[in-house]
Amino acid sequence: GDQAMLYVEDKVYEETHRVQYYQCDTKKRLKLGHLMWLMQEAATEHYAKRGFDRAYLEARGSIFLLSKIRLKIRQMPLAGEELQLYTWERGPKRAEYIRDYSIQNGRGEALIEASTAWLVVDPVRHKLLLPATIVDMTNVYATEAGITAPEKLRFHGELAKWGEEVIRYSGMDCNGHLNNAEYGNLTCNMLEKHMFEKELATFQISFQREALGGQTLELFTGEENGGHYCVGKVEGKPSFDAFVTFQNEK
Repeated sequence: GDQAMLYVEDKVYEETHRVQYYQCDTKKRLKLGHLMWLMQEAATEHYAKRGFDRAYLEARGSIFLLSKIRLKIRQMPLAGEELQLYTWERGPKRAEYIRDYSIQNGRGEALIEASTAWLVVDPVRHKLLLPATIVDMTNVYATEAGITAPEKLRFHGELAKWGEEVIRYSGMDCNGHLNNAEYGNLTCNMLEKHMFEKELATFQISFQREALGGQTLELFTGEENGGHYCVGKVEGKPSFDAFVTFQNEK
């Protein structure tokens, strides 16, 4: 296996990964979707280590859903590079759990900082649950990654239709909808020309409505605030909003 032993030190959870070639793009950079997979799995493992695994949550009629992400990318990890992924809970913010990340190379240099917001949801009744009723939040590690917690995105400019994406087998996860990591790859496809020529600097996404198997995502792009907006709608209703900036882009 490419993953070293997982362990918990105090309230910070750590994983070691080696970036595999199948996870990378034509420039040997870790794809955004694969980065999001790593982050998502680390959160799941961290909760499981604390006793809140999927079985625990399902027994209480609940699941964790990712609501928002904010990423600050100094440099995307490259194929073959060894990574240390650290994650910890910053604490609850209204109905959301805020979880931060630091991803470093083998020399201890921070490559990526991230802050994420999670919701606890009853998947059957589609009802929002208050975090404290499901998971014990008294023992959070309340430090900041030097990055603001993610917020809802608002785009005011002109949007142009980019295309459509039907949700099919390969993109669906255990919950029956398009997995959040797939939106990272989708966003990169929408900005393909830039992805080949430039380096990512920041990525933000907020999820409004899940896209289920068989549904069609209508996709739109626009430019504002020195960056690129990618917006998705499902059955005419907002599904996700993403905002991307590239290095040295004015």
